[in-house]
Amino acid sequence: MAQLNTILSSLMRDIIMAQHEANLYSYALREQYGREGKVKDFQLPGAVLGDIEMELNYGILNTSDSNEQYSFRFEKFNKFMKALSTAAAKKIIHVITDYVLTNGLQTPEGSKFFDKLKKQDETYQEYLQYIINVIVASYDGMAYELIDHKSGRPDQEAILNRISETVNKELVNDTESSKVLFNDADGSARKAMAQRITAELKSIIETACMNRKFKRTKSFPVINVAVTADELSTMPKESIHTCKLRFTPTTCNIRCDDNDDTVIPSASIEDIIK
Repeated sequence: MAQLNTILSSLMRDIIMAQHEANLYSYALREQYGREGKVKDFQLPGAVLGDIEMELNYGILNTSDSNEQYSFRFEKFNKFMKALSTAAAKKIIHVITDYVLTNGLQTPEGSKFFDKLKKQDETYQEYLQYIINVIVASYDGMAYELIDHKSGRPDQEAILNRISETVNKELVNDTESSKVLFNDADGSARKAMAQRITAELKSIIETACMNRKFKRTKSFPVINVAVTADELSTMPKESIHTCKLRFTPTTCNIRCDDNDDTVIPSASIEDIIK
């Protein structure tokens, strides 16, 4: 006895795995062909599984209690993270500007830059978008790592660590921009500023994640079936059903953003500062 959904999913997984193994083997050959520098203009062998058709004979034995299944609503989670990234970026600019000016850490060039940020003019918008893009890029394609799989709630600690590490690396301690903006030779002020940013981000994340859940749970009845030759041989012919299956290869966008409105600015952080 087996469950019909388990049999069908196993068949599909086996087909997908076969294509996956073929892809990996084809790619591995690239290393062998390229050892002598001859991979250029050389057509690599490959295999593509086309339409596959098969028939599955089965007999229904009984139905069991409902089986609970769940899925994560990644599209809504990505929208949530984009809104959170925007709020975090605004707070980051505020903390950096306030901390640097209050402690007199700005360089002459940095002073001009922070004056522009206070006016919230075009420079502010460019810098804001730059920070948003930096944060989004830090988890792009890895949103599943930021959700607690058991509860379906945002993993606040994982989100805080991901954003804080990115901000420290790409903004506070960026080699080029930090020299231009901050008068902090030993890095002690930047370390304190990073700690303050983390504290502020923690508060924002806690508020944003309150009562948010991205796990969807549904219950389905389970059909128990017989599929082996021995099992089917004991069943009347009229109780045996045939399921015709057709598997067709397809493509999909690995990124699950349903409405990617993030625009990557062409200017670098150095261009924005100037």
